[in-house]
Amino acid sequence: MRRAAWTARDALLWWGVLLVCAAAYLLHLNAIVSEDLGWLPVTLSHVEGDAYPRVAAKRSDLPEAERDLLAVGDPVLTTGGETLRGRGGLAGALLLYEAAAAARDGRVYLETADANGTPREVAIGLVPIPHVWRASLLALSFVAVGALTYRRAPRRHAARLFFLAAAGYALHWSYFFGGPSAARTAAGMATVGIGLGLAMPLGLLAALSFAEDAGRRGAAASVAPWLFALVGAGAVTWAFGGPLPPAFGAPLTMGGSILFLVSLALALVDQWRRTGPMGRRQTKWVMLGALAAFVPPLLAGGGALVRPELEWVYEVSLVTLVLLPLGIFMALARDHLFDVDRLLTTASTLSILGVLFVAGVIAAIPGLAAASEEVVDPTVSQPALALLAAGGLLAARSRVSLLVERALFPERPALAAGADALRRELADCVKPVELFQTLGTGLAARLRTQSVVVYGNADTVFAPLFEQSRAVVPAFDAEGPMVGMLSAAPRIVDRGTLEAALAREVGSQAEFAALRSMGTELLLPVVRGSTLEAFVCLGDTYSGEMWGATELALLQSIADKAADELRRFDLEQVHEAQREMVGRLRRWVPHAVAERAAQSREMPSGQLEVSVLFVDLRGYTALAQAHGPQKTFDLVSRYTEAVSDVVQRHGGTVVDFQGDGLMAVFGAPDPLPDKERAAIAAGLALIERVRRLPTDHARPELGAPELGVGIATGSAFVGPLRAADRTIWSVLGDTTNLAARLQALTSELEVTLIIDDATRRGAGALADGLAVHHVSVRGRHGRVYVHALPRGWHPPALPEVSP
Repeated sequence: MRRAAWTARDALLWWGVLLVCAAAYLLHLNAIVSEDLGWLPVTLSHVEGDAYPRVAAKRSDLPEAERDLLAVGDPVLTTGGETLRGRGGLAGALLLYEAAAAARDGRVYLETADANGTPREVAIGLVPIPHVWRASLLALSFVAVGALTYRRAPRRHAARLFFLAAAGYALHWSYFFGGPSAARTAAGMATVGIGLGLAMPLGLLAALSFAEDAGRRGAAASVAPWLFALVGAGAVTWAFGGPLPPAFGAPLTMGGSILFLVSLALALVDQWRRTGPMGRRQTKWVMLGALAAFVPPLLAGGGALVRPELEWVYEVSLVTLVLLPLGIFMALARDHLFDVDRLLTTASTLSILGVLFVAGVIAAIPGLAAASEEVVDPTVSQPALALLAAGGLLAARSRVSLLVERALFPERPALAAGADALRRELADCVKPVELFQTLGTGLAARLRTQSVVVYGNADTVFAPLFEQSRAVVPAFDAEGPMVGMLSAAPRIVDRGTLEAALAREVGSQAEFAALRSMGTELLLPVVRGSTLEAFVCLGDTYSGEMWGATELALLQSIADKAADELRRFDLEQVHEAQREMVGRLRRWVPHAVAERAAQSREMPSGQLEVSVLFVDLRGYTALAQAHGPQKTFDLVSRYTEAVSDVVQRHGGTVVDFQGDGLMAVFGAPDPLPDKERAAIAAGLALIERVRRLPTDHARPELGAPELGVGIATGSAFVGPLRAADRTIWSVLGDTTNLAARLQALTSELEVTLIIDDATRRGAGALADGLAVHHVSVRGRHGRVYVHALPRGWHPPALPEVSP
């Protein structure tokens, strides 16, 4: 997959943020080495005027010998020889850190007064930060994974927001307060609050825009997350006594953190509910990261409750928190790399078994050991019972995994059953023709893919024997690079791998354009002995949640079964059947192509900027059923003639008819400067022309025929493609696919014509009457702006645009 463009703005943001994080991390490491890090034992109240601050709160983890040296409410007069008059909150905290550094023993020497006002001096040490390595690891892992995510997917808004949120979280954990420098301590305090105050809002904004086709927009979604910036101020207040009143520190930090996690979960659930297949697959990676990050600490914490001496296991288990940003990275940048469904099933299964084991260790095993202590010493029976319970749970793992998979992914068992049925149907075929048809129809029905094309060997080419695709379906040269690769390594291959392997091969670009146009994602070879006899081009499924390792194994088993059944037939019988099936291919040639051929002019070949128009007759099936074969044929003939005439009058070229549908191109084979205007004018004229076609007066309820028209402008591969019995000229690529999908979208939006933004920009005033829609288009990341003509709207007289 080609990496998205990396701009100067991206580089500036990336390096700027990383330099800030690197500086904070170096100060953090220096503070660890110099042993300056530590929490203040007390926080001081705010003061007004020249009053002395009082103890606002004490840390709960003070050593027992120091807990009663100060009480909440005691006045604090001096520290390190400096008065604290008028210096509470953060100002007082800075003085306490300076005094601790000056004492060189890590203790804070305070002068306070008893109830009678008698001064007394106390010394309380800074509270060491337990397991500071955990903070170092979290800071480094979050910023590293965030930077990698942004570098891999710079065009994704969610990736940029996640990078900034991860950097903020890394700053929050890069502790470097304390030591002799007041400026460093002040900066260290600030990063604790600013980092968290940025991480939470940016993280929630990233979650709200996580699925590009369902991202929340508007003022509320953009502004409300910034309320969580207050949690950063709460964290600084909790730790250091300001800037807010100390009583607000802990409640705001804890309550805000809980509310943030709930909001984050609700945002992801909202995205899951509103997004398409790609967004759901990406959300699964976040779910997997959360499971892998949080379940081990929860289980280890439960074990430490029973066996306090195992607290070190809990501390070590916190390392798994780094898996959360890794899950987000996979979601945003590499969601197709592994079978996320299988990984999620495994993680869920292990989590369930782990919870059951810990619950048994806490609730059941101690009681059983105590009940049998007269027979067996509990120090022996308790570990033995724990091992027995672990063994029983591991034995049940496969059963639990199956139940989890059925609950999370109910389509997988259905797919396995469908694959078994298809293999049996292939075994029942008595002719090669029946075998290929069964293979195609079975894959289309069981996999619910967007396209299925079965290709067979027809001497010098591999031609389509079965097709379910709205795109032009060409043949492929038997000596071409794609067939050569499938023959040399007969295994399932995805289109991206194929393109990477054959990028420099002559003739490969036309083959790639054809595969993209058909929406092919996987190629499934069918090998008879050592000879490639057929292959299947499969598009993505409509659910978008397949093609994991399990699905690939099932597909391979179907291909192997088809190959085994082919061995039952004579080789010549197979090839004769393939040639017979190929004989039904169309022989229609576009008028512009025929005209050039008659004039012995070369046809253009390669990437050209064109406008592509797709048109489809609305309600064709109902019309055919109502009118009968003869009247339907007459209607389609008049429709075909009218459409061809309109397209040619506006300088376009009819590329392909597919029943009631048509594909035309403007800007090829001959250049057309106003191709966008010409395409729109042709589309509007088509709508009016078809409305005026004669109707069946005996069936007035059927009404006049209506069209759905989709137009897209952009780069496309224009040139000759090999068919079984001829060379056909076609236009393939992403622009063609977009035009076809916009045409399909006309029914959903209840409009007659839709154009993309590129066509709108090139059409000028001709497109002024079109309404703007912000919609999701299948197969494209995020929502796009399109421009549509409402149904029933009659355009004024339009000028024809000639070449």
